[in-house]
Amino acid sequence: MAFKYGMKAAVFPSQLQDRRESFRRLGLPPVIELHLFGARDVFHPEAAAFMSGVRRLGEACRFIVHFPIMDVETGYLFDAIDDDPDKLTKVLAFTEGIGAAELVMHCCYGFNRDIPKQEARRGFIERVARWNDLAAPKGVRILLENYGFVWLPPGLGAEYAVSPLDHCFPWDMAILAEAVGKLGLGSVGFLLDTAHAVLSANMFNMRQRHGHLAGDVRFGNIYAEDLAQAEYLTAADFVNGFIEYFHVSDACRWRPDDGLDEMDKYLYTEGLPIGRGNVDFAELLGKVRGDETLIMEIDPENGDHGHNVSQYEAVVRLRKIFG
Repeated sequence: MAFKYGMKAAVFPSQLQDRRESFRRLGLPPVIELHLFGARDVFHPEAAAFMSGVRRLGEACRFIVHFPIMDVETGYLFDAIDDDPDKLTKVLAFTEGIGAAELVMHCCYGFNRDIPKQEARRGFIERVARWNDLAAPKGVRILLENYGFVWLPPGLGAEYAVSPLDHCFPWDMAILAEAVGKLGLGSVGFLLDTAHAVLSANMFNMRQRHGHLAGDVRFGNIYAEDLAQAEYLTAADFVNGFIEYFHVSDACRWRPDDGLDEMDKYLYTEGLPIGRGNVDFAELLGKVRGDETLIMEIDPENGDHGHNVSQYEAVVRLRKIFG
């Protein structure tokens, strides 16, 4: 297999320099996905300075940009139903300005609102068509990412948010891909977050086997129509031929024998270093073509984002498995 490997970073110099050094040690061309915060970078009055800094430190780097999904400082939570064209315009300008050609955006529509899934899907596809039209002239592709269980960090006023499209189950992604093709949205592609897929599979399997969870708001976006599609899901079931990018991190896969006593462990755990969870990456990634881009979206085990050894070690480990 000839995977391309990437690592996540913020726009801060220490992180960019660390990732470049990691790729130098690996002997690989640097691919860095910039995770934007919002008020601290792309929506900051000095956003142009951040852009210049990324260009300066990112010489010879290939960049991918991740749209800000939440900002504790301002209480912002991205929701496609709100469709703020000003924010998207600023992020697209930043993306184009640093020479990046991909912008990752999450599949979600109507957090904590009573919206039927079909209506949410129609609204989301309309948004995606608009994003395509804005991105295409700038030479940027929108990558749609599965969200999984949307747990929230302290400071956003809630523990979690729920919308009809968060899980983007395999059948949901197939419907989205069909719509993208029919509408001719040439600037839209797909990214699968492996840990998010694990969380979604966990919740689907729990809900399938424990009917009382229908009354748990966290499971409110797993509908009867979803449960009719499969008896059991694994993250590998989310893999399909039109996915070009992956976010890779370990997580905790739930099995029926695990019961529900440690439910939070199986709903909230993601971003782990490879080997700290129980995801079978040989199985999960064994279904792909082998030329996709694998982006390590892994939190440092020691908490030091400026020197994220865990991402470096993940690439080393995956290369041993896949070559």
